[in-house]
Amino acid sequence: VLGALAATSGVSGPRLSRHTSAAALASVPLLIAGAVDQPVAPVPDGTAVLFWSAMAPVVPFMVLGQIWLYRMVRRPAPTPGFFG
Repeated sequence: VLGALAATSGVSGPRLSRHTSAAALASVPLLIAGAVDQPVAPVPDGTAVLFWSAMAPVVPFMVLGQIWLYRMVRRPAPTPGFFG
């Protein structure tokens, strides 16, 4: 996390500060989940089949929706500021 945030500071050129800070923030819950020792029971086969049969058709639409939303709401910055 600190490495990704350090890479964010002073980034010029391709302006990756948004991407590196997003990666740093997204990694925090994963690091916390990996550090906690929770007992995990195996998922029953019927539950897994029900879950994946419901989610498999939806995932492509979620990905397309995110791409469409990104393309629809992105706007060029009028002048470069502190973060970009």
